[in-house]
Amino acid sequence: MTVTTTRPHLWEPPKDPENWISTCSCNPDPCTHNLRESSASPGPTTGGGEAGRYPGARYAQIIKLKEGFEEEYIQLHERVWRSVQLIIKECGIQDYSIFYDPDTRILFASFKYTGDDYEADMAKMRESKDVQNWWQLTDAMQESFVPGARGSVEGQPAWWKPIREVFYLS
Repeated sequence: MTVTTTRPHLWEPPKDPENWISTCSCNPDPCTHNLRESSASPGPTTGGGEAGRYPGARYAQIIKLKEGFEEEYIQLHERVWRSVQLIIKECGIQDYSIFYDPDTRILFASFKYTGDDYEADMAKMRESKDVQNWWQLTDAMQESFVPGARGSVEGQPAWWKPIREVFYLS
């Protein structure tokens, strides 16, 4: 007798692309606004040479969630504002995820930047009033690991701590 086991799908892409933006749980609240200090990890599609050009560059960052804000933070990210999601996409951010470890209260964010001018796209993100309002909500729930960081809107030093990629398999 042969027993076959199949692994369950942990994630399926949305069936309706038009509905994706309003239902996805991605958000760059921490990721997309202040990554100038991050060391981008060029993926296999990354072009070479041009300063400021990071097509396909992967980013990862961490921050700590303040005690007592777990439920509120998770609920807020279940309803990321459509305007914030749209600006994230417009600024070349794809494959954006935030993970949470309740034992350490660490939030881990990762995304891919596919635009042509990272600095300009991040400036555009910081200028969005909706993004600024979103960051005010989320920053109040977070503790930065970056010495001297005052918040997402300020941008420098970065609010979320950039972390280095040490392995990649495509």
